[in-house]
Amino acid sequence: AIAHVLRTVQRAKEATERVIAALRELKKSLMKHLFTYGPVPLKQADQVPLKETEIGPVPEHWQVVQLGEVADIKGGKRLPKGHKFSEKPTPYPYIRVVDFRNGTISKANLKFLTPEDYQLLKRYTISSKDVYISIAGTIGLVGVVPPDLDGANLTENAAKIVLNDKRLDQLFLVYALTSERGQEQIHQRATKTSQPKLALTRIRQIPVPFPPLSEQREIAHILQTVDRKIEAEEARKEALDALFRSLLHYLMTAKVRLPAEFIAQFEKELEETP
Repeated sequence: AIAHVLRTVQRAKEATERVIAALRELKKSLMKHLFTYGPVPLKQADQVPLKETEIGPVPEHWQVVQLGEVADIKGGKRLPKGHKFSEKPTPYPYIRVVDFRNGTISKANLKFLTPEDYQLLKRYTISSKDVYISIAGTIGLVGVVPPDLDGANLTENAAKIVLNDKRLDQLFLVYALTSERGQEQIHQRATKTSQPKLALTRIRQIPVPFPPLSEQREIAHILQTVDRKIEAEEARKEALDALFRSLLHYLMTAKVRLPAEFIAQFEKELEETP
């Protein structure tokens, strides 16, 4: 019975991993379609008049602009030499590249500034309306800061993209820069050294698609829907992982004996979960 329960959890985890892989492939294909033809059904793609641009073919009515034309690019700032992060949480979070995760910020190992250091670095903060981009070491991680970290300090290994054109949607820009074409444009502009770097002036030169705002929002909404599904499946996989480890520990140390009815009910619930 023990092995049977563990196998059932393992099978559910593997099925979830297959769903995640399929969703990632779907997102990749969708991005390619949306940034080439716009938010039109696949069947209508061949009816969209295209034009060739420096980022590849796009719908004829789209513009392609340099990022510096629609946004200001500003760098972060490092902790002064010899200074250390606060040993306990303060009202002054400091975001590093290691905290950039899946287009947002992971709060698992967030660092904090002392009030004194915050006074020195308070001009180098990021708003939840900006877009972050990593510019040293790991190049091209892009995303947004959640509202509860609005005003956090930003590492010198990243820059913030401050949107200054109301015709540009924040989430659309994130997807444009994380698309295959966007990442190509970013990496082409990085220095090819042992520690790659992306200068702020180079970021300003990155060409980005600039469709009408309504189309930007539609594209962002479609991709966000897929992202939310991926997040839900990843959370399910993590829960199954934790369950597997707990069951293995408790069952192998004979701390838990599972009645047959529980096993039957457990399997039934796993099978019913999509």
